[in-house]
Amino acid sequence: MNTKNIFFISRDSNWQKYRLDIMKKLAEVYAVSVTIITTGELKEYLHNSSQVNYSICRSWLPLKWKASFFPEALAKIGNDRPDVVLCLSNLSQVTELLSLPISKLLKIRFVWWTHAYDHGTTSRFEFVRKIRKMFQLWLYKNADGIITFSNEGSGYLIANGIQSHKVICAPNTLDTDLLQEFAKATRNKHSRNEIASEFELDADQIYVLYSGRLIKEKNVEQAILAINLVKDDVPNIHFMIIGDGPDKERLEDLAEKMIEGHYSFLGPIYDDYTLAKLFTIADLFIMPGYIGLAIVHAFSFGLPVLTTNVQIHSPEIQYLHQGYNGYMVDDGDIEALAHEMKNLLTDREKLNELSNNAVRTVNEYADVNFMVSQMAYALRLDRKS
Repeated sequence: MNTKNIFFISRDSNWQKYRLDIMKKLAEVYAVSVTIITTGELKEYLHNSSQVNYSICRSWLPLKWKASFFPEALAKIGNDRPDVVLCLSNLSQVTELLSLPISKLLKIRFVWWTHAYDHGTTSRFEFVRKIRKMFQLWLYKNADGIITFSNEGSGYLIANGIQSHKVICAPNTLDTDLLQEFAKATRNKHSRNEIASEFELDADQIYVLYSGRLIKEKNVEQAILAINLVKDDVPNIHFMIIGDGPDKERLEDLAEKMIEGHYSFLGPIYDDYTLAKLFTIADLFIMPGYIGLAIVHAFSFGLPVLTTNVQIHSPEIQYLHQGYNGYMVDDGDIEALAHEMKNLLTDREKLNELSNNAVRTVNEYADVNFMVSQMAYALRLDRKS
């Protein structure tokens, strides 16, 4: 059986660890080697493996720009002739857009990996939206396959004239096998007291966890305000904040003012073992703003999720089922957020029920093996013998 070569081209792959994890999982199961072609500086937590390696190209446009162009990637397609080229669909990424006609010219299978529809903000001008949509659909129609993150994305494509046999839904997830292994190993190896002591925390406290960028879109201030309303009824509540970003100083000031003694800013953490410890001692996960794959991370450790119905969520919000594995309240309704938080943290039986359902959701709907098998079908890969 011949090993196929995949080029995965993405400007943002220089920092996206979950992309690497999915590619490594793909290489574990299927006869494939993957080259991730990106630009900029590779983050320190990303490393080559025996079957997945990074190729860093120089960008011809400033890295701070939204648009990017690293033509060396296009030359690599022509020189190395991979079996498949996989690209994220983003109209500002010139390299990825030009990879399509080059692959078609060289008779190389070309596959988009995409939300399919605009889940984020778009131009306020209707004619610009129409032009963007027409161009994007043209790109999809001329690809050999399209991998979408959700059934909603698949339905959008088919409803807009894309041939159904080209569209493969691979629900976006993390390496849930690895995360659940970390969860099990951490619980077997470390007690709650040991973990709390390591991070200078109190094992008797009840922990609400946030993990993500500290940016406006995440609405972390709503979590702080909700905890302020809960802390009298749950005096041992403690808010753990993992992450960094431009809103950190503002959020630290707010936390000191509103929930003094009930919070810890732990900074950015990328080590899987360290994250596993903090997710293990947490009781509840909160992300009041835009939520993406963080929901899968939380569910893999049995953490119910609290969020709000902001205008924009990533497709991974499909995994949240109201009252089953978490709660979604109206954006800005701090009292409702605090109400659901208090009810869960004071009702251990209900909290455990949602915790078990969170793990069940991962295994039934967000399993990495299903995602990888769907991707393999779109990429036309064979299992290792």
